[in-house]
Amino acid sequence: MKYRQIVWGECPSDWENAKLGELVQKENRAYTPESGSIPTVCSISNTKGFTKSEEQFDKQVYSDELEGYSVVKKGEFGYNPSRINVGSIAQLKHQNEVLISPMYEVFSVDESRLSPAYFSHLINSPQMLSLFDAYSEGSVRQTLNFSNFSEIPVVLPPLSTQNEIVSVLDPINQSLSNIRKQRELTSQLKSNLFNAFISGELTGSETETRRLGPVERTVPQDWPTYKLGEISNVKRGASPRPIGEYMGDAVHWVKISDMSGTKYVENTKERLISEGKEESVFVESGTVILSISATVAEPAILGIDGCIHDGIVSFQNVIDDVLPEFLYYSLDGMKERLASKGQRAAGNQSNINSSIVKNSELVVPPVSEQKQIIQLLNKIDSWRSKETDKQQLWSDLYESVASDLLSGQVRKHARRV
Repeated sequence: MKYRQIVWGECPSDWENAKLGELVQKENRAYTPESGSIPTVCSISNTKGFTKSEEQFDKQVYSDELEGYSVVKKGEFGYNPSRINVGSIAQLKHQNEVLISPMYEVFSVDESRLSPAYFSHLINSPQMLSLFDAYSEGSVRQTLNFSNFSEIPVVLPPLSTQNEIVSVLDPINQSLSNIRKQRELTSQLKSNLFNAFISGELTGSETETRRLGPVERTVPQDWPTYKLGEISNVKRGASPRPIGEYMGDAVHWVKISDMSGTKYVENTKERLISEGKEESVFVESGTVILSISATVAEPAILGIDGCIHDGIVSFQNVIDDVLPEFLYYSLDGMKERLASKGQRAAGNQSNINSSIVKNSELVVPPVSEQKQIIQLLNKIDSWRSKETDKQQLWSDLYESVASDLLSGQVRKHARRV
């Protein structure tokens, strides 16, 4: 079999070179009150696809007036023009009809040429994510309008080959999905245990009802409540400007992406030159930190010395009555409460300020009780870490196999042998 050079590189000669505009059709259905019952309002996540908006943002962020929202029917696709380059594009698979913000683009595919199941894998491939980024435009925030989306080139195998590829990738993707669900259940178990501990259910203490922020909670009577600003010096990070002039290899540069899904930050993707330390906020190993921008209210403990980004606050000089690990688990338990106070900035990015963090309250049990819950939660974290490693292995496997299959590399190599 001969191979020809196209945008994606070499591919089998029976694969055609096409543009997305030849394979998809934009859908323009606006919801009206006369449409009948109100469907579920969704957002499109880069990890979960179509997700109920309240689950995605922990509160209602859409207007009560839904007229003009876009209607998406089962089998159709949608994407967020401002976040498609990080994977916020998905097919509606499990509901008959939902509403999404009119800022999203909605489209269907020509099933005589393109399998929806195949396209679901294709849109998450590294090649497509790079193309989404390349075809996006904007000076402040890059967006991909439908006109540019339609110009993106793809390589399209015959339908029979598409179905063969789906039969290989679907089982791997399902295994990956099962692991993610298990991690979510483990996280929920951890949250339930911490809440039961703070409410006194696990200690048998005399309790009382106490207001913590916007909610009332049952807590042991003899456990005091403090504001975070009372038990520590809450200090926001700083980013040297212009950042490009301070990049180097001398000092760890802790960003929100380094904190994702981990209790301890043991390394960073980027570092600063020595002079960058003077223009940022240097924090020592063992300090608890919290994200306040983009992915808000994610806590971590530094396992290294380093400078922190301006989207992070640190808790320094914590009083002796609060152990660092207990502070970490308390912040993890306060995640939804803190995130609900976030303000959405341009591009739908959420932020909370230092004042909100300082005035947020936590219940402080005796140190001996803190050690007990830390020991229990550490065991759950250890199990969750194993699940994370397993998820990464399956994710790497999927990306490797998908990259070869979706570009025709596996067939090409097999033919050459």
